[in-house]
Amino acid sequence: MADKKTTGRKREIELILKYLKRERNVDFSGYRPSMVERRLNSRRVACGSADFTGYLLSLEKSPEEIDALLDALTINVSGFFRDPLVFDLLEKQVLPVLQCEKTRSKDRCFRVWSAGCAAGEEPYSLAVLLRETPILSSGDMIVRIFGTDIDTGALQKAARGFYTAESISNVRFGFFTKYFRPSEDGYYISPDIQRMVSFSYHDLMSENNEAPSESVYGAFDLVLCRNFLIYLDMESQAKVLTRLDRAIRPGGFLVLGEAESLETSVLNKRYRKQNDSCRIYRKSIE
Repeated sequence: MADKKTTGRKREIELILKYLKRERNVDFSGYRPSMVERRLNSRRVACGSADFTGYLLSLEKSPEEIDALLDALTINVSGFFRDPLVFDLLEKQVLPVLQCEKTRSKDRCFRVWSAGCAAGEEPYSLAVLLRETPILSSGDMIVRIFGTDIDTGALQKAARGFYTAESISNVRFGFFTKYFRPSEDGYYISPDIQRMVSFSYHDLMSENNEAPSESVYGAFDLVLCRNFLIYLDMESQAKVLTRLDRAIRPGGFLVLGEAESLETSVLNKRYRKQNDSCRIYRKSIE
């Protein structure tokens, strides 16, 4: 009886995920089943549905509930300079290396992709660092930063550039005074930083696009995909990492979350970890 009940529940969850994919073109089939079920159950209880079949009916009747479920599944937890050590290493070790390469090769385009950017704190943090480095001092370098996510509501917040005091708690005082404008309930990022970042919808689970469509092609110097892989099963992790790899140029850098790693990945031999404290990897040139 328990097995039949479990099988029935799995089937109900599959129907809900298929409905989300059909209605919003978001694929959660590769996410860890335990995480999906836990968050689905939370929304089911909030809606007062007796079971997942009843919850699916609620989804079909309420676009607002679809939005609430997507918020629950996408887990938009972020903040400016989240994990400060990562950004410190990017500023002091990674960006200087890339700057030297650009100067030597006379390549005038610097390209960054923040995948799963939530409400934009990560790509804006990168924009601040780039604004503060000599790579922009001459004005000759074209810097393109792409922030992508599957949560359109979060992307709208990112484009607005408005944040709470909690979001900016890790911002250095010098950066704060230069790049944030106080408002009644929070702070706006400065227009100069805002113009450096392009936000767009992109599903890392989709096989249709290897990189953001707005970027035209990959060849990124730096890609950050932090705290997304931990929600996927091993097969889906491998697929996402392969797509990210194709978007990174030889010699480019990949940054993962603290609990993520390339050590057991098929890409392990192609990337070298840059620091024992953070998941920053550099792709081999060959």
